[in-house]
Formats: sequence, C-alpha cells, structure tokens
Amino acid sequence: MAYTVAYATDLHGNRKLYDLLLEFASARACQAVIIGGDIAPKGIYNWKPGEPIPGLERQRTFLRDYLIPALTAFRQRTAIELYIMMGNDDRRANLELLEAAEAAGTIKLLHERAYQLGPYKIVGYPFIPPSPFLLKDWEKYEDRGRLAPLWQDPILDIAATGVRTVPFTERTTIAEDLQGLKRLSDPKETVYLFHAPPYGTELDLIEVGGSRYQGLELDPHVGSTAIRRFIKSEQPPLTLHGHVHLSYKLSGRRQIQLGRTICLNPGSQFERDILNLALIDLEDLREIEFLELAP
Repeated sequence: MAYTVAYATDLHGNRKLYDLLLEFASARACQAVIIGGDIAPKGIYNWKPGEPIPGLERQRTFLRDYLIPALTAFRQRTAIELYIMMGNDDRRANLELLEAAEAAGTIKLLHERAYQLGPYKIVGYPFIPPSPFLLKDWEKYEDRGRLAPLWQDPILDIAATGVRTVPFTERTTIAEDLQGLKRLSDPKETVYLFHAPPYGTELDLIEVGGSRYQGLELDPHVGSTAIRRFIKSEQPPLTLHGHVHLSYKLSGRRQIQLGRTICLNPGSQFERDILNLALIDLEDLREIEFLELAP
C-alpha cells in the first residue's frame, strides 16, 4: 500500500502556494506533507548595527496570523501529518511559535529530531555552510577546518558577522552535528531533510556568470561538503533538500543518486506563484513525481 508524501521547500511566505500545497495533498489523499526550510517571507537586508533586526516582526506576523492557523485548520479537517523545518532565511527567534504549534499537536518540527514517517524515520537539519547572506541564525562551518567560501574574507569569523536574532552559543560544526544525528535513528532507515544540498552535484548549482573574487572564478556549487560525506558514508534511503532554488534549471536534474541514496531538490519558483512539488511514495522510492502547479 502506498505511503504518499508531498514535499515542497523554499516557499518564502507565499500564501497562495501554501494554500495550493495543502489543497493538493488533500485532493491526492497524501499521508504526509513535508515543508522544507525558508518558510517565512524574505527579510529586508539594508540593516545597520543597532537597528531592529530586519524582517523579524514581519515573519512573526506571518507565522502567527497565517501559517500556524492555516496548518491548524488543515489538521482539524484531515488526518494528513505535517512536518516542517526552518531554513537560513527564517528568523530563529520565531522558532518558539512553531514549538508551540508542535506542543498543540499541529505539526512535527524537524529540527534535529526524529519522528516516524510511514516505513521510515525522518530527521531534519536546518543549518547551511557560510553564505553571503546577512542572517547567520542557521549557518555553521562545515568542519574544524573553518574553510570560508571564496567570496568571504578568510580572516572573518561568521560568529562575528551579519545578524543573529538569538545569542550565538553553538560551537559545533555541521560535520559534528551530523554525527549526532546518527544517534537519533539508524541512517539506513531514515529520511533526512537537509536544507542544504550536497556539494558538487546537480542539486546545488547557482548562476555565477563568470564572476570572480580576488581574481579567482567563483564556484557555482554552494552545497555542503559535510552533508555530501554523510550521505555517501551512511547511505540513507532518501534525502530531501532545498536552499538552491533554480539548480534544476542549470543542471536539468531534480533527483540524483549518491551511491544507493536518492537525493531530491524540487527547487522553488515562489516569486512566480508556481509551486514546485515532489510527490513521493515511500513504499516504492522508484515512484517519485515532480510537479509545477499554479494556483
């Protein structure tokens, strides 16, 4: 018997697409909906030290007044499970709203936690490697080498740059965190939701257009090396990704394999009011369909 999951990511607060996702999942009688990171509207980035955190209240209002009520109403009228996770553009200070929704039984919050998802467990991990973006709530170094990307001055520490909406207390790396995830469930029986895609694949490409930094060509791959090593080492059955919206436009691929692991990044066209969706049968991972839907 099929166990069907609808997966979408990087909706960035587009209410039309949330409504469409929930309507589609109900119409197709899915067993679960998974909402990847970057769930709230994009922030405003012309920030100066000492000013209020940009986008914080806008995102809080979106979560409080639209998304959580919409998900609550959905759960009241269906038996479809809802799994959700923040991403690098989401203000971490608002995580408490999602935690309250989880406590109320509306959602399952996939922040380094394990839940049952049909025949598998599911675990989420929201952090990405260092990026050029202002918000640093969900960024970490890949490993103790603290390698910075080409466009970042290597003497700068991400702990001292950008904006954070919560105090910086975590000192672990992505690689260290991933080792901790193994203690939550057996990787061979776990679906992982990683906001960052694996580095150097068809799922993490950006358009650099010949741009250079200090004379060096920029790398078009912006995924995580630690996540790629974890996948190749542990070989989970399925990993879900996002963060890089249009990699599939450059590579022509939304699905790849790393060893035996199937890796998906459906992409995002939130700014065009188009819902990029992966429809997955967890009982038969050969049955994966990618859809582009308009309201």
